[in-house]
Amino acid sequence: MGTITRGAKAGGGTNFNSGQTADPAEANTDFNTLYTEFNGELDDANIKTGEMPGGKSFRFTEMSAPSNPSANDILLYAVDQSTVTSLRLHDSAGLITLLNAPGARVYNSANISVANDTAPALTFDTERHDTHAFHSTSSNTGRLTISVAGKYAVCGHINFETGADYTRVYLSIRLNGTTGLAFQADTPSTANLSHILSVGTIYSFAANDYVELTAYQSNIAVAARNVLALANYSPEFAIAYLGP
Repeated sequence: MGTITRGAKAGGGTNFNSGQTADPAEANTDFNTLYTEFNGELDDANIKTGEMPGGKSFRFTEMSAPSNPSANDILLYAVDQSTVTSLRLHDSAGLITLLNAPGARVYNSANISVANDTAPALTFDTERHDTHAFHSTSSNTGRLTISVAGKYAVCGHINFETGADYTRVYLSIRLNGTTGLAFQADTPSTANLSHILSVGTIYSFAANDYVELTAYQSNIAVAARNVLALANYSPEFAIAYLGP
């Protein structure tokens, strides 16, 4: 797209017509000037496409989430999402797409004892990454909480310690404290076997849903067993945004 000086337009007025040109120095000097010149025209379809001068970029300032746009329109804007600026696409049906690829992966730095015949939610004291405050290390540390509805991949990994007896174990992803979303079980054929479990799922979550990783074990000795803290794979819990 060529640069445009309004003063050079034939016939005056504020609309740009095919074939009108302008002094390149005016718009290329400062992108903000260019934006001011054609911003209004982007809204009324007089300009279908635009070319940004080299070395320039758009800056989006945080705003309150807007209402749904008109039919056939889509909004691109930035909001404060759990203390992180998030860039979103928002369509006329109210569907929101996050453009920042949010996600988190957390782990526990110490063994976690699991009593016999129980399935507690594991806790996680350290974050490998957390782009949008899915996790807290001070409250509800076993949860990954969804702030924006959408489809997410969730996975978890643990290693139960061995025992000198038969031990049944399972690992599950639990939604909102009640609903199981995925399970992985192991019943060894002999004693003294290690139990390494991984579980994962893709699920469509509502805003404020949360998931937990629960670990169950039951053994003949009726003894507690540890979920071992092992570098990079136990216990680990992760979530990644896939789309609306």
